[in-house]
Amino acid sequence: MSRDRLLLALERLRSSDWARFERFASAFLAAEFDDLRTTAAPSGDEGRDSELFSPLGEPSIALQYSVAEGWREKIRKTVKRVSATLPEVRVLLYATNQQVGADADSIKKDMRKEHGLSVDVRDRQWFVDRVLGDTRREAAAEELARYVVDPLLASRGLQLRAASPLTTPETVAASHI
Repeated sequence: MSRDRLLLALERLRSSDWARFERFASAFLAAEFDDLRTTAAPSGDEGRDSELFSPLGEPSIALQYSVAEGWREKIRKTVKRVSATLPEVRVLLYATNQQVGADADSIKKDMRKEHGLSVDVRDRQWFVDRVLGDTRREAAAEELARYVVDPLLASRGLQLRAASPLTTPETVAASHI
């Protein structure tokens, strides 16, 4: 899985791809959080898509996955909803395919002041920077890229290369033989 391939897939996601991004982000983050539980449901999710299980009480970390271009407003709405419906939540992990970076600094500060809730943004670059070296993350990224990138390449008449059966460390080792 190349970082550029994942970057292109994340850049090309549309608002209609929200469910696909939720599956990608959930699978990607499960590599980091063993206690990740999906809560999104047709009957309502009280403002979060997942949470981290807490055996000592109510969960204090909620996750929101979003492809919304207006990420500032989406964060504000999510924090307001989570604060009202899940007052024990102290951290909102906001995963997005958008490029956010330091642009989120002011909204993170505002949400701490206004709602007592810390916001941790996992943006496009965060996913790209962490894709390599974990088979679960690479598999989630490859599935997303097959859906988004492969049809784009095919529509432009570009050949799709078969993925190497070797892992990244094996490829490096093989190149030194």
